[in-house]
Amino acid sequence: MSYPNPRYGVDTVGGSGIDTGRTRSAVLWGHMQDRYAVDRALGTLYSEDFLEARLGVVNTSDKGWYLKEAGVALATSEGFTQATNSTIGQVDLTATTGTAHQAVEVIYGTNATPSATTALAENTTFGAGTVIHESRIDFVDSGVFFIGYSDPSGEFLTATTSLPSTTLDYIGFYRLGTDDLLFICSNGGTGGVFESVSVATTAQIESGYNKLGWAVDKDGAVIITRNGHYLETQSRAVRKAALPNSALSRRILVGRGAGSDATVTLRVDWFDEYIENALV
Repeated sequence: MSYPNPRYGVDTVGGSGIDTGRTRSAVLWGHMQDRYAVDRALGTLYSEDFLEARLGVVNTSDKGWYLKEAGVALATSEGFTQATNSTIGQVDLTATTGTAHQAVEVIYGTNATPSATTALAENTTFGAGTVIHESRIDFVDSGVFFIGYSDPSGEFLTATTSLPSTTLDYIGFYRLGTDDLLFICSNGGTGGVFESVSVATTAQIESGYNKLGWAVDKDGAVIITRNGHYLETQSRAVRKAALPNSALSRRILVGRGAGSDATVTLRVDWFDEYIENALV
């Protein structure tokens, strides 16, 4: 989890210049990586390649990803394993259940307690400059998925519906069943504001891997990208008032939703984040 972090593999470019390959999207990251390589005091880069499906150790000070149930409070067989035939670092987060709205997630923290790792400029205590996130994921099955950040003090998923919480702060990408893939964010406090914009229909989601990214600058302007392309209309639709102002924790979630697939898998290749210092 350090920079530089080269990723080997041939980029896959589909129709209309669709880029689903292993490199970070230039339209999102710009020259940020070059600036960081020159002066690391400008910010902090977190790069998770999942070279092994390793979970943090409970009852220790071990920092890392921890597995926990989400959604309906019923028994689930859950898995966080290296993807079959993976030689470049890919993990499968899997929920197997006979019950609708049961899910499993990995959260980032210490001793199975999620840590506040990330905050936008909206947070006046820990606020940063520009924050960038990008992940490369594969929707292997049909279910409920979320990859992003949320307030570590609460549950992201509403247990009986598999819908996002109406009271929690969060930001990231969410999908339920065969519905559109959404970019969602929430300032979930009193009189909270929620934003949801479609970034891909089922037909627009690439078979195999998709690269999903966003950036929020210190003034609250949002950039959303999918497979190397800037989504201008969707980006402009996100209201500043809906951006979370809590300190947030990394979270990846998969579940059954209301569908019939007993086993639901989200395959994750990498999860990257850059937090620019506030005064840069």
